[in-house]
Amino acid sequence: MTGKQVKRLPLDKKSFMASGREYTIVDTMSIERWKYLEDFQDLLGWGRSFDDMFKNLKKVYELMDEGKQNEPRIIIHNLLTGVKQKLEKRYHPALMLCTLFVVRDEEDQTVYDEEFMNSKIKDWTEEGYDINDFFQLAWTLVPGFIKHYQDDLADSLKNLTPEQLEALKEIR
Repeated sequence: MTGKQVKRLPLDKKSFMASGREYTIVDTMSIERWKYLEDFQDLLGWGRSFDDMFKNLKKVYELMDEGKQNEPRIIIHNLLTGVKQKLEKRYHPALMLCTLFVVRDEEDQTVYDEEFMNSKIKDWTEEGYDINDFFQLAWTLVPGFIKHYQDDLADSLKNLTPEQLEALKEIR
């Protein structure tokens, strides 16, 4: 092949180059960035913000109080499959989460600057790195994400009746 090839992120190393800049994967975080980490974990893990999760769970609780069964199950199913939903006008939450831990040498790690974080993702994009490597990195930064997701989704789906599974198919 003669065209530009997709690069693999060297996940076995603590640093890599992108657009002529060195990036280092760190394991420390400032208080300011921690606030964003929690949001990105929710977005990565659930495909939704904390506020959206709270509103949906409140709605489920209210519907269950009303004695309704199917609507709460559908809402919960949608929350469990939220990872598949895309966010508008933003980079994927996995990339945003990585910006907190993958730093440039000159970066002030005590602040969060969305424009600066976006410029890092732009460097990674221009360098041609494989998005799957950033997903893998993000998931290792969110403890137990993959296992919890798979276990919880499997448990939730196996408890549904054939009628409920059919109703979920109609929603898509």
